[in-house]
Amino acid sequence: DLHLSLRRQRQMCIRDSLQSVYDCNLFHADDFYLPMPMRTPERYATPGGNVHWERILSDILEQIPKNKSFSYRVFDCGVMELGDAVQVTPKTLNILEGSYSTHPELIGRYDLKIFLKTSPETQSSRILKRNGPARHKMFVEKWIPLENLYFTSYPVEKQCDLVFTT
Repeated sequence: DLHLSLRRQRQMCIRDSLQSVYDCNLFHADDFYLPMPMRTPERYATPGGNVHWERILSDILEQIPKNKSFSYRVFDCGVMELGDAVQVTPKTLNILEGSYSTHPELIGRYDLKIFLKTSPETQSSRILKRNGPARHKMFVEKWIPLENLYFTSYPVEKQCDLVFTT
């Protein structure tokens, strides 16, 4: 799927850029989509419920402080299930990026929280460029409303240490 390939290329570019400047691990909240059995109307009705935050907590955030190598599995949207294991060695700097990385069950576990915001027009333009018209429609109708509900339900921006407008 071209969308998945482009998204993965973008993530790899971000990761490579950050890792070339900093010696860090970079984790993507987008790699923690909900497995199909958890995709219920009740779960989606909860702000931020469309991400598997429980797995972010258990597989990443609870592992890093142990300072031992660990692995986690990335959710593969192409087959809608968990993919291969990713091996991780905790580093001094470990970054979790993504809108839902600041879920109320997770936000208290970070040393530094950075909030990036942009206008709805810029967001829409970026999604259209990155994903094409069909996927853009899906984002506008499904994912952006879920994200907006999340941001209006939780004071994420106010809980962050730094806020930047892109």
